[in-house]
Amino acid sequence: MVAMEEKSIKYIVEDIEGKIEKQFLISFLLDGKKCFIASKNHFFMITGLEWDKGAIVVEHARSEEDAKNNIFEDGDVYYIDEMNEKSIYEAVIKEISV
Repeated sequence: MVAMEEKSIKYIVEDIEGKIEKQFLISFLLDGKKCFIASKNHFFMITGLEWDKGAIVVEHARSEEDAKNNIFEDGDVYYIDEMNEKSIYEAVIKEISV
């Protein structure tokens, strides 16, 4: 198993997106990036932040129109040096399920 510090942010984002997409959410591409539909009024994207040691953030939009216009609000930030990938995935699921 590869240590979290050795995995790229892009790899972690793609892995989390793949799990989300396979399990229960419908997605569409928005400027080449996966945008997930949690409900009629809740769209979100998983974004990797390259600064410091790296982090994952969930970005939320209140409508499809906002999502298509790239109007997202940042959610919680999950630092890869503080959490393992499974914990980040579980925290993301909890955040989008609210």
